[in-house]
Amino acid sequence: KKLQFCLQVGMLRFTTLRQFSSASSDLFSSLVLVSFNVLAPCYKINSTSRKLESSNKKEYIKRNYNILNHLIGHVDPELSKNENETQKTDLPINADIFCLQEFWFNRSIKDLYNSAFNSRGYNGCFLQRSGTKQDGIAVYYNKKKLELEDRESLLSDYVGNRVALLLKFRIRNLKKPTHFLLVATHLTFPHYGASVLRVRQIQTIMRSLKKYIERCNLKGIQVILCGDLNSPHDGVDQVTEYLSKRSKFNSTYVQIHGKEPGCTHLTHKKEVATADFILTNTPEKQYLVPVECYLYPRHLSATRWPPISKYSISDHRPIVAEFKIVEQNT
Repeated sequence: KKLQFCLQVGMLRFTTLRQFSSASSDLFSSLVLVSFNVLAPCYKINSTSRKLESSNKKEYIKRNYNILNHLIGHVDPELSKNENETQKTDLPINADIFCLQEFWFNRSIKDLYNSAFNSRGYNGCFLQRSGTKQDGIAVYYNKKKLELEDRESLLSDYVGNRVALLLKFRIRNLKKPTHFLLVATHLTFPHYGASVLRVRQIQTIMRSLKKYIERCNLKGIQVILCGDLNSPHDGVDQVTEYLSKRSKFNSTYVQIHGKEPGCTHLTHKKEVATADFILTNTPEKQYLVPVECYLYPRHLSATRWPPISKYSISDHRPIVAEFKIVEQNT
């Protein structure tokens, strides 16, 4: 189901709606996935007070309600009186899988997200960063369409305190049991010599993934890798080069549009970068075929960062990919 919010006579009413592209005609004919760095309140600095957003509960709750309004249509009317142009123009995404980075492991935020997603038929998986870091990975999935069969940590990096979460899913309601692997991660920001660290992190993830596939006898399984790879704002990115040339993972955005978007992230240095990716491997028999990929909100340009009046929920844009599910022969 999709949820569209219509404001009529000052009251918020709900109507059932599900947002799919024209390529999708059936709930089980496609798989829609979102990767989004939600900007943890423990890192976001208020532009006016110069204080961390985490010091103001009202402020971070309001922004995260707005994030949920974009993702699945969960909204508090009191917090939506001053909704921005994005909320007026775009329907909630309502994907099958939401891969969230910089998910803040604060009780009030976790309860807020769990309540919203659980009420819409999603289950969640979480992996917090090591050490004293307060954020990590959260993955919410549609339990009506997907069954979680296994999970594993692929990266425990005590230098960059980074993590990677592997989830093995079975797609429900298909004639033949069909599985795929999802790998969600968030690599180190390329400060100074951190580019070398980022390469080491992705190499560790790929080695761990290969070992898991071999150990579980999953040769030929389709893998979706997504997350904030923190690619530099200029020059060749060694991480994406490694993924495409050595590991044979292809960007879904490039497959659809022929090139990457101009920017998915506005850094703390006010530089724009393409940092967020959804990539797939290339098994001999591909059964999750990319048919669409875009940055949300879709009506905003993918080549430049939108003004704050149009978009202010994070310093990243959600990237959305839709895959056609090709049923395998029984």
